[in-house]
Amino acid sequence: MFKPRKYIVGGFIGLIVVSGISGCGGNNKNNTSPTKNEVKAQTVVVTSPLPTTPTSPEQTKLYEYITNQKWAEAKKYMSDSDLQGVADLEMLQSYVDIRIEFSILSNSKDEVKLYEPILGRINKLNIDEYTGELKDQMSEFVEVFQKERNDYYDLVKRNKEAHADKKSKQLELVRWNKIKNAINQGDFNTVISETVMMKDVNEDFSAVYNFAQSSVSGQNGDDEMMFYYLNEIPINYNGKLSDLILKQKLQLKTKEEWAKDYINQRKYKSVKSSNEKEAESLLTSPSIGMSANELLNSKWGKPKDINKTITEYGTSEQWVYSDYRYVYLEDGIVTAIQN
Repeated sequence: MFKPRKYIVGGFIGLIVVSGISGCGGNNKNNTSPTKNEVKAQTVVVTSPLPTTPTSPEQTKLYEYITNQKWAEAKKYMSDSDLQGVADLEMLQSYVDIRIEFSILSNSKDEVKLYEPILGRINKLNIDEYTGELKDQMSEFVEVFQKERNDYYDLVKRNKEAHADKKSKQLELVRWNKIKNAINQGDFNTVISETVMMKDVNEDFSAVYNFAQSSVSGQNGDDEMMFYYLNEIPINYNGKLSDLILKQKLQLKTKEEWAKDYINQRKYKSVKSSNEKEAESLLTSPSIGMSANELLNSKWGKPKDINKTITEYGTSEQWVYSDYRYVYLEDGIVTAIQN
């Protein structure tokens, strides 16, 4: 007949705690309580691998419920039955509770789902170390859980991106309506303010920005800058307000002339940029012992601000640059650099 064994389960390894018995006889005449140190010396902790097959009818019944994924029945059975002989009982109780919780969450119609509490409980199970018969089922469940969790978060991310994209398009539509109204009213300064932040990342905003700048220059009688800004717009530009821009350009030059000037302006800017980079490469970085004038002509150039302190011992200066860079000078000589 099956005799149930008692286990103290911690994680996935059953621990049999065997307390030592003093002396050879079973009777202790003094019957005195042991001290803490004596208990520690008498206690032996033995690790025992979990059985891979059920060892009792009760355990067989419980395993059937879990294998067939009858979670409610399994939970009730564990609550109503004496299952002290089931070595992995604590593990199975936690696992069944997790499966019930996951089933409720998985079937929920709520837009917001919280998978993290379940994930935390799964991690506490430490299934990798579990050696019982139901290990494969538990491992498969973890994969199913992770896939559903990842799919849910991917869906949430796509929905957020779609919402943000829709909102962005709505705001862009409002902005373009404002730009068109400003152009109709000849308010090109408003057009500039609405396009300047986007001109380097969006072709349409860049073209309209340059068109507005050319219009302001023309209104101010600066023909050189008017042509410069119009020449920044390719003659084959066909984006927003392209008809209006092309009409303005063709009143001043032919398409062929604009195309030629556009190429020449690109070449000029390329050479200028190359020369500036070469000149910058010849500059030295700030160094200890530099004079204030040498510092001005270094790669860091002119500071954003100068904090000056004058005492009887001399003049101390802190030159403040962007990106939290500082240079300290004493009587016009660099003494420290903070980069």
